[in-house]
Amino acid sequence: MSNFIDINEYTAARDIGTFDEWSTNCGVQRSDGFQIVESETNTGDIDYSIITTEPIPGESPVLFVSNEMIFTSENIRAEFAGQNLGLEDAEQLLEKLGVPPSYFSQYHLFLKILIEYQNGSDSPWYPWLNSLPRKFSNGSSMTPYCYECLPPLVSKLSMNERIKFINFYKSLQVISPNLLSDDIRNNQELSKWAYNIVYTRCFGNTLVPMADMFNHASIDVNIEIRMDENQNCYVYSLRDIQPNEPLCLSYGDPTNPSHLFATYGFLDESSPATFCKIMNIKPTPELQNIGLDYTKMLFFKDTGDITEEVWDVLLYQILELRGEQNVKAEFYNAHMNGDADTKNDIHQRYFEYTSSTLKDHVDTFLKELDDLSAKALTKNVNEHPRIPIILAHNAFVKETFLKVQTKINGMVEQYA
Repeated sequence: MSNFIDINEYTAARDIGTFDEWSTNCGVQRSDGFQIVESETNTGDIDYSIITTEPIPGESPVLFVSNEMIFTSENIRAEFAGQNLGLEDAEQLLEKLGVPPSYFSQYHLFLKILIEYQNGSDSPWYPWLNSLPRKFSNGSSMTPYCYECLPPLVSKLSMNERIKFINFYKSLQVISPNLLSDDIRNNQELSKWAYNIVYTRCFGNTLVPMADMFNHASIDVNIEIRMDENQNCYVYSLRDIQPNEPLCLSYGDPTNPSHLFATYGFLDESSPATFCKIMNIKPTPELQNIGLDYTKMLFFKDTGDITEEVWDVLLYQILELRGEQNVKAEFYNAHMNGDADTKNDIHQRYFEYTSSTLKDHVDTFLKELDDLSAKALTKNVNEHPRIPIILAHNAFVKETFLKVQTKINGMVEQYA
């Protein structure tokens, strides 16, 4: 009888050794010194990553994985097309539930993981599946109480992940029992595991065993994944890499740690900046032209510096609230025409208001962070096991905001 993978996050160990041997037997090619190493996360959990013990010159091959080992959305859909297995019905249900078609690629991968889990040790990918994580700390893995202990943006992003997972799970009810048994389709914890495998390890519409072991870097990215026309995977170095250096990809915008936290479940302490957390501004085309964007309205972690877009958006909103339409139009036109002198002049005239507004926001947000963390500490970590990383996240954000608070206080004192 086929053996199923144990996905219990508290008792199941990842079998990295067998996976490593399996990948070699499947023809995975690696650069000299390529090694899987064990490490500890900032919450004390065990993680694995890739390093090189030998130097790698820039633009050199680091890893090759053949298409026979790789899951792609296109191949999965082609595999089950025309078999009346419920895939089209599931996609229609997802759309009714509000899941856009752009997520269907990940849904196909999600189904494939469940199918191969169902095959147990008879699956050709069993050694890879048995090496994958069991514990996740991203938004879909949190309890509803966890969201109440996070700041508004990351709470919203995390809840969105949970909603998306629930919709994926609901759609399994229209998948044919000939594809997935009732035991598989009705196992919510298993579905959550499969969902998290996809969303923490896929590259677009692709899952690549071994390439999914590379960790994230915000700044010092040194490798890049490339797929050829036959969907073979190649990984190349982007620069000279030294011995014992981690091999790292970029998982996304380094100035958006909230997205990385909600989707992947890790705290990117190397992130140089974070969104300023101003959430109460209703977007308009004009504000978006000025810079109302999560990736542009930033606070910098090490210096407390504030991007120009923060000041611009706050000033534009203040001018609107004060009814100063002529000045607002003058500022907008200056921005759109690249007239820095006019913009700076208006900023100087209204600095008392923008600085006061920003200071109040930072002071209030710091108090909110303390309240959220205090709330998290009132719950049993055994019932809410993601509380430690939530506390670490809030502390990390607080560190940045304290730097910004010092910067703003100094600017206000100088102005006075």
